[in-house]
Parts: sequence; structure tokens; C-alpha cells
Amino acid sequence: MRVSKIVDKARLAAFMQNNAALNAYPLGDLDEPYWPDSEFFALEDNGQILEFALLYSGIKIPILIAIENNSATNLAHLLREIKGNFPDKMYAHISLSQRKALLEDFSASSHGIHHIMELKKHSSLSALASDRVIRLGHQDFEKILALFELGYPGYWFERKMLNYGPYFGIKNQHGEFLCVGGVHLYSETYNVATLGNIVTHPKARSMGLGSQLTARLCQELAQSVRTIGLNVHAENQPAIHIYENLGFEKVLDYEECTLEKRWFLYFFFLAICFLIILSKRCSKRGRQWRRS
Repeated sequence: MRVSKIVDKARLAAFMQNNAALNAYPLGDLDEPYWPDSEFFALEDNGQILEFALLYSGIKIPILIAIENNSATNLAHLLREIKGNFPDKMYAHISLSQRKALLEDFSASSHGIHHIMELKKHSSLSALASDRVIRLGHQDFEKILALFELGYPGYWFERKMLNYGPYFGIKNQHGEFLCVGGVHLYSETYNVATLGNIVTHPKARSMGLGSQLTARLCQELAQSVRTIGLNVHAENQPAIHIYENLGFEKVLDYEECTLEKRWFLYFFFLAICFLIILSKRCSKRGRQWRRS
């Protein structure tokens, strides 16, 4: 077995499409505009990919995606081999089995267990979709941000994301957004999309708006891609209930966390080395002093 960096999109796609829902984000990152900022590392055996990891550096804090496809042991081996390529700080999506391999060199601030979910049944979409849901564009950017500020602390949304895939919204009679949602990733080339940035105004929750908007969004995506997925915090039961009613099913649990290098270990090692050298020098000088 050997570890390598892979730049052959066709090889990566062939492996990941064996479980497209599990690998939705990395699959989409094969496409523009994500590919230039994506590094794929793989553990191979006789030319076959056994496991892979993705390091995406297109945002301020790089993201590591290391989700087990076949073997926890192989993925852990891969992560240990490529850790020298990791930045000092990164956000990570990791299989629950991989904490130990990463914590050898990183401290982790957990953001909880998350579900990967996939749209399996489309039968409920028509009944839940609403004519109130409208397509959004760049002219709506400021109002989208205003809603995120109210209902989605810690959001990640930039104007250019409106170019990457469809966004929809529901307004009130004053033209203010009550609900907004779109995609984190969209690729017709690789037949995959992941929902993201779905938020409802705090005063408009429990009114079915999230279901209406998500149903319309999924209808739109289903016309052009085969796999529609999403990631959701395992404790966000209201959202999970909505997604299950729409036809989503859980694929896998994983952990999201912020990883930072344990520099204190390196400093501790250097301090020990310094003390050993100092001790030897003092011992040598002591012997010289006694001889004199």
C-alpha cells in the first residue's frame, strides 16, 4: 500500500460515486470553482483507491474531510501518513473512528455529531412545495444577509455563492424574508448537490415555511442532479423531522470539530532536549573543574 496525492478526477469520481451521498461534498469539489483549492490524498493498493481524504483551502480556515468508505484502519493509516500536509488550524468532518488518529497531533474542539442524509423518496415534495417560494438572485443579497444575522449565527454565506446553485426564499407582505435556503455545493457534472444555509426567521418558525422552501428547492435540484444530500446536527430534531418528512434518510454519523496543532508538545520536546544538552555541558565542566 502507498499514500499519494491524486489529481486524476476520473479516478477520484469513480471511487466516490460508489457511495455518492456519503461523498457528496468531495464529489462536488472535483468541479469548478472548488477544484483549484482541493487536495485529495489517497491510500492505494495495486492502483486501487482504498480510502481518501480531502483538504479544501478555498476559505479562511481550511476544511479536512475524512469519512470512512471501507476501512477505519486504512483511513487512520492514511491520516497519520499525510498529517505533515495539514495546516496549524482546520475545520474537520471526520468519521467517529478517526478521533484517535488525529488527536495524536491535534487538540479538538467538537461541534457535535452530525448526520449525513440523502433524499431517497420524492413523493412528498409536490404536496409540500408552495407557490410562495421564489427564486433569489444577487439583488436579494443584502436581505438574505439580514435574515442570516437574525436566525443563523455563525453562518457562512458570500455573494458568489448565488452563482454556484439555486437559492429560494419566502417573503412577508412587507418584502422581508421569512425563510431562505439554497445549496452549499452543486455539480451537474458529478450529479450531486448538498443543501445548505436554510434558515427561518425566529418569529416565523413552526409555520411550515422551512418544509415548503426545502421541498421547492429539492424539486429544482432533482431536475439536474441524481444525488441530493445534506448535513445536519444530530441534536437539531426539528430540522431532522422536516427532512425525514420530505423523504430524506440518514446515511452516516460523523463529527465536526476544529483541530489545532498541539504545539506545546513540540515545545516540550525542545525543552527536554535543551535540558539534556545543558546537563551534559554542566557535567563536562564539573569534571574539568575537579581535574583543575
